[in-house]
Amino acid sequence: MDWLNEITDERFNFFGLEIELWRIGDSAIAPKFNVVCKPNDWSRTVSETVKTIVASELTDAKRLQLEFWTKFVEYARDNAKLIKPRSPRPQHWMPMALGRVGFHLFAVASLSDSITETFEAHEVRAEVILNGPTAKIAYAALEAQKSQIEKELGESLDWYNPPDKQSCKMFFRKPANLEDRDQWPTYFAWLVEKLDALHRVFSQRVKNLDLDELENE
Repeated sequence: MDWLNEITDERFNFFGLEIELWRIGDSAIAPKFNVVCKPNDWSRTVSETVKTIVASELTDAKRLQLEFWTKFVEYARDNAKLIKPRSPRPQHWMPMALGRVGFHLFAVASLSDSITETFEAHEVRAEVILNGPTAKIAYAALEAQKSQIEKELGESLDWYNPPDKQSCKMFFRKPANLEDRDQWPTYFAWLVEKLDALHRVFSQRVKNLDLDELENE
């Protein structure tokens, strides 16, 4: 609990309660609650200090990524309907739950362009990632529903299933210039819109997949 209070921001507070059972004489047993852990200014100060130290040790690219995701989380908390963004980290991706192990949503802010395979342009992507030993089987089952999935989304997806990798994915892609901070609100809005749409269309589908039956087939 102390650790959670240290790593989360001031909007979240974690309390630990210890329950005792008390009896006075022949009275009925009654519960007594003792607060054994609560947030405090010291833990918040430690959290902010650690963040400052970490940020000072990052490369320019990592600092840009951390700043991008920090502001993205702020935007998503106010505007997203379905997705639950995680704590920002200095990396080019942010994973989010999709309701089943082995299936995730990913927001991606890449400092390279996957089409030209260069660093001369950037891109943002909203992805459904499948990994684990049954990823290929699940991908095939979802690909069989491709026309219906894309009809529900209202647009086409990129379907990516490399034969030499265990993981596979379906995604939306948008060219970007991540160094232009004035454009970030546009990218945040696009990511939230696409991630919410992917969650809406895929969440129940992946929960309904009978992977054991599909594997036997």
